[in-house]
Amino acid sequence: MTPTNIRIEWSPSPGAVRYLISRNGAPDIPIEANAGFLQGNRFIYTDVGRKPATLHTYSVAAQFPAPTPPGRSVPVQVLTPSALPPQNFKATVSGPNAVTLSWTGRPESTSYRIIRNGGNLPATVLNASGGASHVDQNLPPGQYLYMIYSVIRLANGEELLGEFSNPVTLQVRPFNIVAVGDSVMWGQGLSDASKFTRKVANWLGAVLGKPVNLQSVAHSGAVTYPVPGEQATENSILPGEVPSHYPSISNQATTLAPMKVSPSDVDLVLVDGCINNLDIKTILNPFGSDDELRNNTRGYCSAGMQNVLTDVGRVFPNAKVAVTGYFPIASRQSNLAFMVPLWVTVGAITAGVIPPDPVLGGIATLAYRERSAERSDLFFQESTSSLQSAVNAMNSMPTPLGGNRFRYASLPFGPENAYASPNTWLWLIPTRGVTEDEAFNSRSRDCQTYQSSDLLCYGASMGHPNVAGAQAYTDAIKSLLTPFLSEWRTAHVGPVTAPEDSLVVRVQPGPIELVGGTMIVTASDGPSGPPLQGAVQLNGVPAGALGAQVRYAFQQNNPTDILAKVEVQGRRPRSFTIPVRTQSIAVNL
Repeated sequence: MTPTNIRIEWSPSPGAVRYLISRNGAPDIPIEANAGFLQGNRFIYTDVGRKPATLHTYSVAAQFPAPTPPGRSVPVQVLTPSALPPQNFKATVSGPNAVTLSWTGRPESTSYRIIRNGGNLPATVLNASGGASHVDQNLPPGQYLYMIYSVIRLANGEELLGEFSNPVTLQVRPFNIVAVGDSVMWGQGLSDASKFTRKVANWLGAVLGKPVNLQSVAHSGAVTYPVPGEQATENSILPGEVPSHYPSISNQATTLAPMKVSPSDVDLVLVDGCINNLDIKTILNPFGSDDELRNNTRGYCSAGMQNVLTDVGRVFPNAKVAVTGYFPIASRQSNLAFMVPLWVTVGAITAGVIPPDPVLGGIATLAYRERSAERSDLFFQESTSSLQSAVNAMNSMPTPLGGNRFRYASLPFGPENAYASPNTWLWLIPTRGVTEDEAFNSRSRDCQTYQSSDLLCYGASMGHPNVAGAQAYTDAIKSLLTPFLSEWRTAHVGPVTAPEDSLVVRVQPGPIELVGGTMIVTASDGPSGPPLQGAVQLNGVPAGALGAQVRYAFQQNNPTDILAKVEVQGRRPRSFTIPVRTQSIAVNL
């Protein structure tokens, strides 16, 4: 038996030439004795197109040649099951603004209808064909709830709507990235298309198959926290290419970024920091103390950055966090002709410390380059280990602050990629019309507007990753994030499956009487769930409450099986058959 089809069987009556099936008092259905319905020693007829969740009464009359009168069977009542929703109802984000809904169909259904609610749209009924999927398109970002039900066409042409499935809910929104940090994270001197933050966003959009929203509040010159004794101007926001200690990286994470996107909806945070607490002048200074550089690097890049990451973890509890590091600025392969202008421009040395004598000057610059290379490598090694240490410390913390969601991007910079080296990945000092970076013209205008007297503003790109360097950052971050892709696909693409609405129904019958008996029917969520409240129908008649003693009567004093129906508030009804002589039963429905 299905919700719409009832199989009727009876044994042949010797001598009968025809059988008449009576259903609910309607005109008899004639069945010729030789019409092919006899299978073995039983006649079998399927009555199709019946109404689900309905009590039907059948009897069969045998007709004989005259003068033998017909004989009719005792009526039998059958309760058809409810028209249940399709199974395995799933929703999957399948495009920038699309959701694909899929299910396992039911044979009695002719088509399906889906209710969609959410996304600031009015509740809508979507007509689906008799297939097993439907694509809901042109959806604005938001949370959506879907339910599906069957459409059944009865034998009389009436269209009947089945029961609703449990809802499935999913979020249609872009993948959100926040970038906080200093000039390296900002992409000093690069066009937007060349920045590694944009390249990573484009890559994630392609592999996840959905829009990516990148919000970069990183800023050239930013320090991790306000510098003691320095007037912090956190609310004074200059163009990103114009160097300024403020807004600090902590302020970017805790104040500016949450103004751009809801922190709970952020999926990935890209963050760097600590070099501006030291500054490039200190790193390249050939006369500086290595111990002081080592200790300061450890302080700012380990404990200091752990504080920044703590802010990031607290504000963005659902995001993965990728921490990017730095690179050796100078190396022994750096061209001396370009190193002298760099030293002088950043203030690492003054022009007067280089002897005017060509021989002595050459010897001095070689020595200065050696020391700058040593100190650059010292900073690179110490900052790398310190940032990794900060990441490790965050991963050891429990969720939601930590929870093993922080990663450090190891960068493949070598001596040949340092400033003015043969395969440099860093911008040289920009010169109009000669060695301009991609943002030189726009930065020059901004520098004139905000810091017209500061030559470091016009040349701010020097020593920062160029297009090739930005690509190296991109590749390192992609490698770092690849293990998270499957998780992100599941979280943002699906599928999300509607929970199955299942009950365990138990029956404990009492003594059978001459005309009926008593029983107690209970229902629970699973075998060990608490008892549920609801009502019981027996043989189509309301019999009482779940958990209470209910009475039943035999049909025409005939002890046949009992047709039961359980109704729990907020759940779809359950129909099943109770063998009248059972001791006790438990049914998974």
